[in-house]
Amino acid sequence: AIALAAAGRGLRARILRRRLLAAVRIQAAGRAAAARDRVYHLRRRLCATRLQAAVRSHRHRSAFTARRGAALRLQSKARMASQRRAYLRDLAEKKEEAKLSTQLAKLQARLQAEMEARQNAERALEAGAAADEGSGSGAAVA
Repeated sequence: AIALAAAGRGLRARILRRRLLAAVRIQAAGRAAAARDRVYHLRRRLCATRLQAAVRSHRHRSAFTARRGAALRLQSKARMASQRRAYLRDLAEKKEEAKLSTQLAKLQARLQAEMEARQNAERALEAGAAADEGSGSGAAVA
């Protein structure tokens, strides 16, 4: 009877142990499924966050590039306008200088011609006066 009772208690203990292990396995499977769900949702949230960050970064980079390009174009136009004004001013000065140079050359040529004409006229007068003296003194002597 004692051996039978001991065998009965051992059987009951093994059945309880199997039930306990089965319950532990079921609980572990449930916890594992819940953990997998949590990890899945965390990864999705992390991916969504990374995606949102990438989109925001792209938008900001594009806006910055556009603004920088606009600023560069404005600076370029301003430099171009400044250089154009300086070029036109220099061009006007060169034209004025060339005009004055041409006028100076004409005036110098005219002055030279007038000086030569005056010298020729003076020589002619001197030659005429010398001829008058020579003819006047020769007639008076004779």
